[in-house]
Amino acid sequence: SKFLQENFAKYLKKILPMKDESKDLTNLFRTLDMKIKELNLPNTGSTGTIVYMNNHNGKKRLYSANVGNNRCLLLSKRGIVKLSNDHNINDPEEHKRILRKGGILNTKELFGKLSSSRAFGHWSIKKFGGVISDPHITVIDLNEDDYYLIIGSEKIWKYIKDEEARKN
Repeated sequence: SKFLQENFAKYLKKILPMKDESKDLTNLFRTLDMKIKELNLPNTGSTGTIVYMNNHNGKKRLYSANVGNNRCLLLSKRGIVKLSNDHNINDPEEHKRILRKGGILNTKELFGKLSSSRAFGHWSIKKFGGVISDPHITVIDLNEDDYYLIIGSEKIWKYIKDEEARKN
């Protein structure tokens, strides 16, 4: 987590301006993941969510990219728009992907250690298959109805439902 906190912006600046945001963000996440591997800290890892905004044909376009079970919500007059995906082993698609790659699941964790199906680091588990650092990316054009963006870790969303975040 500390490495990502100290280096994410530096690596993001290297790819600006982006030509293909989805591809560039995926490569950014993979690059940072490989840098963590090079640090040789096999039992450490982190989830992560970033939001990037640019001008696209005169509109504000927002890109949300996440790995893990952080959540990113856009609060709008039209309701709550979930911009992230909770990457966990209980998600049917994530579950299938992990099993195809050779991962071993019990009811709550991958290899008995990790509940998130996507993460930075965790190389002691990644080498056996299943956990990846490819982000879920959501692209949305913003308008005057959009007013708040909330990003929080899984610990926050354990106690606050999406709908409650809008009330507060």
